[in-house]
Amino acid sequence: MKISAVFPVIQDPKAEVLLVHCLDPHFEKAWTGLPQALGLEPGESATISIAGGPLPLAYPENCRSRAKQTAQQLLFARDKFSNAKRCILFTHDNCAYYCTIPQHRTGREDLPLAGSLAKSLFPHWEIELQHVTLFDHGRQIRFDEIAISEKIIRPPTHWFKYHKLVHAS
Repeated sequence: MKISAVFPVIQDPKAEVLLVHCLDPHFEKAWTGLPQALGLEPGESATISIAGGPLPLAYPENCRSRAKQTAQQLLFARDKFSNAKRCILFTHDNCAYYCTIPQHRTGREDLPLAGSLAKSLFPHWEIELQHVTLFDHGRQIRFDEIAISEKIIRPPTHWFKYHKLVHAS
């Protein structure tokens, strides 16, 4: 299939906010409209859309490769978008990816732990957590702000030993 559509390129984007969410297509309209809903202009946000969103960060020891891979995506974005100083992590109800995580609870329950690890990776950034809750028999969603866990989750030491994963931000 040939794609014949032409789209403009944003010249000199200055992403100030990093948005990290699951790639579940049920929420595509929300993810597409999110920058505008946050009052951001085109080019003022960068999106990382990965299976499970930030959930592997809640289990860096139990999901070593997935957590490290998610952290690497975040760190790459941090380095690529030097204007960004804010990161919003999103989880959602009924995440199909979540059942692949050993000893999982729910996205709402584990998002605070993922936020704690993100805060360890980005100590000078504003980290926000939002859980997408289904309502109206699954036809609509709302965003619920979640607090970062007081339990400190740090990157495992093997991330430092074998990979230059975390460096000064």
